[in-house]
Amino acid sequence: MKSKINVARTLGLLLFICILVTVSKYRGMWHVFQQTADFVPEAKKAWKEVGNFLRAL
Repeated sequence: MKSKINVARTLGLLLFICILVTVSKYRGMWHVFQQTADFVPEAKKAWKEVGNFLRAL
């Protein structure tokens, strides 16, 4: 529960100073699950999101 409060607080602060954010939730995934992209389909999807974000900069 604590992490949800921290995420909400951080999002609120970023929006307050006019920084747009995107949050993606991956149910059932653990912290740094992206490191398992060779084995976990959700991790591959997460890395694709990162790549799309970086290309859009």
